[in-house]
Amino acid sequence: MRKNSFIILGVLAIVAVLAALQLGLKPKMATPVGDDVLPVGALLLPDFEQLANDIDSLEIIGAGDAELVTLNRSDNGWGIAQRGGYPASWSEVRNLLRALGQTKVIAPKTAREALYPRLGLADISDENTGGGLLRWGSEPDQSLIIGIEASDLTGRYVRQPDSPQSYLVDQALDVKTNPSDWLDKAILDWQASNLREVTIRHADGDVIRIQRENEDALEMQLQNIPDGRELSGQWAINGIANSLVSLGADDVRTADNEAPESATRALFISNDGINLVISLYQQQQAAPDEPDSAITETPVYLARLEVSLEPGAGFQNEPEQAADGDTETASEAGAQDQDPQLEVEQLNARLAGWEYVIPDFKYNSINKRLEDLLKPLPVVETEDALAGG
Repeated sequence: MRKNSFIILGVLAIVAVLAALQLGLKPKMATPVGDDVLPVGALLLPDFEQLANDIDSLEIIGAGDAELVTLNRSDNGWGIAQRGGYPASWSEVRNLLRALGQTKVIAPKTAREALYPRLGLADISDENTGGGLLRWGSEPDQSLIIGIEASDLTGRYVRQPDSPQSYLVDQALDVKTNPSDWLDKAILDWQASNLREVTIRHADGDVIRIQRENEDALEMQLQNIPDGRELSGQWAINGIANSLVSLGADDVRTADNEAPESATRALFISNDGINLVISLYQQQQAAPDEPDSAITETPVYLARLEVSLEPGAGFQNEPEQAADGDTETASEAGAQDQDPQLEVEQLNARLAGWEYVIPDFKYNSINKRLEDLLKPLPVVETEDALAGG
């Protein structure tokens, strides 16, 4: 009797072990998968990559159906509607489209409407929803509600508006909700070696003139040093000469009015005679002051750019002897590489009519006064000071 009991218990133990092994081999799902629920590892938008080239608009909509950012594609590329159609960064647009096409399901999540707010997936018309809507077409299946990040930061919760099923996906899908974050922020990139001279003129008459003496001179020189004064250092001039290197914008506005009369105007003349005039000025703008979000005034640094070509304003090169005996100037020889007139037309087409918000350090590197470039005057001690009075 006891022997049979041991045999039965042994058989039951073996069955239990086999059952446990079999269960361990089954894929684990957060929720049961039906016919209309995507399995783990599936592309969230399986046809997106094939359709991406035909997408001509992207809309980012916030809580309460607030229109935050609208990007439209034209023959000239992507533009930002909230910035007057100013060019958007193609790399930002491309990265978002690529991420949408590559997004895969980590796990299906709730299909219960009552639980959507926990994941930031409530209907976008709800002013208290924690997520946003990304739309790339007019149909419901061409949009995606993007909720909060997972607590372990390994993914994000999403849901299509026409489907109750939500998912945890593997892409961050960090969609920017500020139009300025989509800007193509590059304004221009002029190296100091490309400049012949710079003149900075303030509204009160203060002037700085720096110039390269000839094409071979490595550095510019200050031309209007007052009698009895000395330059503080070559670094002061070099800072102005390098101020147009990687000049970029924090934001952009349409230039509806003329620049104020109080603006500082800086003229940069390139080696080939391109004249670039930058008008610089400040405005005070109300902004939230962290951490109490009280409204305060903060300066905004603004710049407008105008470009023209004045042949003869650049270096005049001596004629060079060509191989066949004919002479041609160095500028003619390089014309095939870069036509100054064409460059002016391209710059004006891109820069005219815009008011740029630029970083304060760039503003300050151009908006110099003559005194900023000079050594301080010696302190003259008065008789009262010498007497200790």
